[in-house]
Amino acid sequence: MSIKELDSPLINFNSLHKLWAGRKRSAHAVMTVIKIDAAYRKTAKKVVALSCSLAESQKLYKKTHEENAQRLYDLCHDNGGSWAKFGQFLSARPDLLPREYIKALEPLQNDISPTPFAELEPLLTDQLGGDWRELFSKVNEEPIATASIGQVHKATLKDGRKVAVKIQLPHIKKLFSQDVILFRILAKLLSNRIPQIDLSNMVGYLLKTISEELDFTNEASNITAFGKLHHIPGVKVPTLIAELSTEKVITTEWIQGVRLVDYLKRTFGDKQKKILYLLQNSYMQQAMWHGIYQGDPHPGNFLVDRDANLHILDYGYMGRLTPTETANFSRLIMVITQNSHEDMLTVLNDSGFEGLTEEMFQGKSLTMIESMSGMNRSGGGAQIDVVISALLEQFRENRITVPDYFISVGRVFITVGGLLRTYDVPFNIMSNEIVTFGKTER
Repeated sequence: MSIKELDSPLINFNSLHKLWAGRKRSAHAVMTVIKIDAAYRKTAKKVVALSCSLAESQKLYKKTHEENAQRLYDLCHDNGGSWAKFGQFLSARPDLLPREYIKALEPLQNDISPTPFAELEPLLTDQLGGDWRELFSKVNEEPIATASIGQVHKATLKDGRKVAVKIQLPHIKKLFSQDVILFRILAKLLSNRIPQIDLSNMVGYLLKTISEELDFTNEASNITAFGKLHHIPGVKVPTLIAELSTEKVITTEWIQGVRLVDYLKRTFGDKQKKILYLLQNSYMQQAMWHGIYQGDPHPGNFLVDRDANLHILDYGYMGRLTPTETANFSRLIMVITQNSHEDMLTVLNDSGFEGLTEEMFQGKSLTMIESMSGMNRSGGGAQIDVVISALLEQFRENRITVPDYFISVGRVFITVGGLLRTYDVPFNIMSNEIVTFGKTER
């Protein structure tokens, strides 16, 4: 499906045909939405009938959030494909959803079942030719990685080179084509029911992202372009094998290494800090200098080789910032570290946020953000990811319009910062590599 098709008329013969073809998945989605809506209606009536205090109301809604979050997880897990991607997307959006949803949806980042290799062979024949096995001396039919859109297999070329072959899952485009219609219909029907969320815009952004990821030629271009950038020492980008890369198959050099999470389990102290700061510094460089960044910093998308180099994998989605957006995001990071809330309000206003007031950065809200982030005047360092997460939560509660680019780059920093905090490594913007990497650009 092309980007143009995402803007086609919502209801026509073609869309109705697709809805009918995917009626089981659509029915599951519709029933889930009805149950979620009914649960919130019931809770709202109960709050009114019991004349609940704010604390009592929050307690009732917390329970409803938990129940509905589980319903949404079940839907995304069972329907798979673009629904799984939707759940993964929402799991990193504290600006949109209560924490109960974030917690419930996070397992979708890893909870993907592998597809039998026999089901992938027809696609390989279509993409690489009927004699595709002759291109390899060996193909491992057990996947080394699985995702919502494709899975990766290790193979050996005739000349002895080891490669990683990423194969798009069968029927994923067909399922996505069906899901698009329902996503757009639900967004339109629910847009007025959730006034604090621009649901149509959010769904449009998600569908555009998935559409780009489904065309592996985009990923091939991303790998090539990203590999040409000047990265800080220790950060590596895999080499594309262009002659074995198509719209639905992408082949790169094989990286001999261990997954980042496995590396972190085996190492301690300075070695852990070194690799995590390398990850942090790379993303700081990507966002604050290059203006282009790998948009899915899932721990499974990084490998560490025997020389402790960090290899970044999966370039299906790349975030891109304009020069102005890059400058504004860099300014925001700096005011966070300097604990200057007056400057923060100015930068946010300059960056396209709508609906901000000075009251948001005073009193209780300010105290909450300070306590969550470690921003204090006794010398504690600012936890950038926690500050961004706290700000996004405040924006959701105050119905602030947040620019798309900030959502995308904020999601990345929340993910990276969360991984660092898991290992008690603070997000340290003032590390030597960050201070000096700008000079290596010249």
